[in-house]
Amino acid sequence: MMHRRRRAITILLSLLILFLVIGGVTNVWSTQSTGSIWPTWSLASDKSGPLDGCHNNTSTLIPLQPLKAPADYQDTVTNPLSCPGRLGIPYLEELRQSRAAYCSSESPSQLTCFHSQKAGGGIDSFCVGQPAVLGMKAKFQLFCDEVEPYTIETNETSRKLDNFQPYWYETGPRIIFDRFIRLENKELAPSTLTAKNSSGFSILLKREGPDNLWHSLMEIMALSITLDVLQITRKQHSADAILSPEDAANTQVVLLEDEHSKEGPYFDLWRLFAQRPTVRLAEVPAGADMGTLIIPLPGASNPVWQDDWEPNNCAHSQLLRTFSKRVQRHVGISDEADADNKDGDKIVVTFIDRKGSRKLVDQDNLMAALEKRYINAPVRLELNIVDMAAIPFAQQVQMVRDSDVLAGVHGAGLTHALWLREPSAVVEILPKGFMHKGFRNLAGALGNDYFSTHGSIVPTDGRGDGKGPSRRADWQTENVALDEARFVELMEVAIKSRYNTGQHNFDIN
Repeated sequence: MMHRRRRAITILLSLLILFLVIGGVTNVWSTQSTGSIWPTWSLASDKSGPLDGCHNNTSTLIPLQPLKAPADYQDTVTNPLSCPGRLGIPYLEELRQSRAAYCSSESPSQLTCFHSQKAGGGIDSFCVGQPAVLGMKAKFQLFCDEVEPYTIETNETSRKLDNFQPYWYETGPRIIFDRFIRLENKELAPSTLTAKNSSGFSILLKREGPDNLWHSLMEIMALSITLDVLQITRKQHSADAILSPEDAANTQVVLLEDEHSKEGPYFDLWRLFAQRPTVRLAEVPAGADMGTLIIPLPGASNPVWQDDWEPNNCAHSQLLRTFSKRVQRHVGISDEADADNKDGDKIVVTFIDRKGSRKLVDQDNLMAALEKRYINAPVRLELNIVDMAAIPFAQQVQMVRDSDVLAGVHGAGLTHALWLREPSAVVEILPKGFMHKGFRNLAGALGNDYFSTHGSIVPTDGRGDGKGPSRRADWQTENVALDEARFVELMEVAIKSRYNTGQHNFDIN
């Protein structure tokens, strides 16, 4: 009897304890749930107690963040590829951090230069100087008492102007400083010359040439990088950036070339950054207020050029993607239009038809053989053989944008790989023994596949017809031959790599 009574008392006590615990937890959850779906915790205060529902707690509540995915899902790359460093935002940040002053703080004008150390030991630079005027003899004047250059962020010795390196085709800041800029004593400055009275930006441009697509786009992209660095760099003693997107309305390109030099097919792209009309130096009157001079990175300093004889496993370059989008936007191409117009029932191949040197021997018969291969195939092949120089640039970009495969003999035309949608494919036929990796690296950095082969060299007489002895036996001029079986096999590998990408859905066999 006594045993049963003790057992009953034990059960009743257990139920009572359970009831109290459930009630307390309910009050705590009710308090924590206010304003957040996540549990919260209270900051300690002098008078507050635990969140037990028995106090009028007014302490600050801190939401607990959701726990992260297991560590296996986190990036664990121990040897990062060069892509993030040279072709990504870190490259811009490195340039920003390197800026150096070249004038005393009392000088009416200031000159600031930015530097990037290349893997091979060279240093690439660009500069900004303001306020500036155009003096006599077509030279821009900065009224600057020179000092030993020092980095603004770290106060370390920096590169002297005399040590800037020149670049090919007589381009780069060193050439521009030597030929077109004078650093004058501050006492010679006009009394009206102040940074507040001077406005606008003048981009001083000396090009490698007007016609070559690769060289032109490398220069335009180098300017794009220059201006991006200025947009992420604050003015000294100010929270404002040196340059803002709104400044494009008050920016002009000043062409430092012979007045008879032609503009070329890509000249309009300089208006990506400068909305004021482009002028030639001879058109600018002496004494003109030039505002802030921008002496940009030269095209040959473009990081896309660097190490282009070695394979680069970089993928998804932020610099290249951004530049590509800017150009497409400038010529009126949008990704939305691409998605609406893409036909998933066919594979589009664009082959670049070279009209000068380095042509593909027997090209017409090779193209016919490729088309014949797909006459009865379930895959519909659209083969476009295009002389890019014969159509406007905007149409060139659109045609490549609509392609699944871009192919051609090694040459500047393959720079059009910049406009391919991801994922697409690039096919390059190189001269025998020519081991350049530039277009392989360009394709990979944009998330596209790359396929190549080397053809035999056919000596030419300089006319490009393959008849007669060769006038120059080098890769620049010689035609390239590839037998039909190798050509068709190369193209089929690239075409089949598109069978199950995007809107395509084809069986391999």
